[in-house]
Amino acid sequence: MRQQRLENSTSVRSVRATVFRCLGMDSIFVIPKHSCFKPRRGKLFMALVLSTVFPILQNPTSLQAEAAFISCEKSFESNSRLKRFAKGSVAKFELSKKPVNLSGIRFDDENGNATTLANWRGKVVLLNLWATWCRPCRKEMPALDKLQQETGGTTFEVLPVNVDRGNNAKAKAFYKQYNLDALRLFSDGTTKIFSTLEKTGLVHGLPTSILIDRNGCALGTLKGTAEWNSDDARVLMDAAR
Repeated sequence: MRQQRLENSTSVRSVRATVFRCLGMDSIFVIPKHSCFKPRRGKLFMALVLSTVFPILQNPTSLQAEAAFISCEKSFESNSRLKRFAKGSVAKFELSKKPVNLSGIRFDDENGNATTLANWRGKVVLLNLWATWCRPCRKEMPALDKLQQETGGTTFEVLPVNVDRGNNAKAKAFYKQYNLDALRLFSDGTTKIFSTLEKTGLVHGLPTSILIDRNGCALGTLKGTAEWNSDDARVLMDAAR
């Protein structure tokens, strides 16, 4: 009964995150000599340790989920440093209100092959949702292309995902018309990426740009257009790296 009550507790996930920090994410099989495990912590804390570790041994996938949560929790706690860079042409940038891991977000690459944001792990990403029928989206795409051209590289990439229904023929024509050579073309003709991100509260309309850290965690969102080809935008991107 005690374990069931613990599982149903609204704070159990954060407590488990504490357990993971005490255990050390590199190895859950060796208990380090941390203060967390001193006898004065009592039987309840050790019960939480056991209730965390044993399910993981039975289901290793849960370890990845908990690790992702802890990673984004740390990112969420430290991303307030970006607030002072949200000014000028990127003044509408808003910090994430809760830890959100976006590594599993799916879309298609330029060849129609399915991919996820997990493939950009180790890189800061500016995920931009846009459509050819969206006039504000069309207006800011050349600036995003310039941002990628001047700032993109091994540590940062602008990742535009077109959400026109069906195939990406219209998006390809748009790229050609406006000579968008620096940006790669990604798409989701099912628009599931929009509905998935809408559920997290990060997206409500187009265009929307989400700044994502190296671990796939949402740092913040800019809803609507921005002058991405500006010093303010470049400074914000550099601060996120």
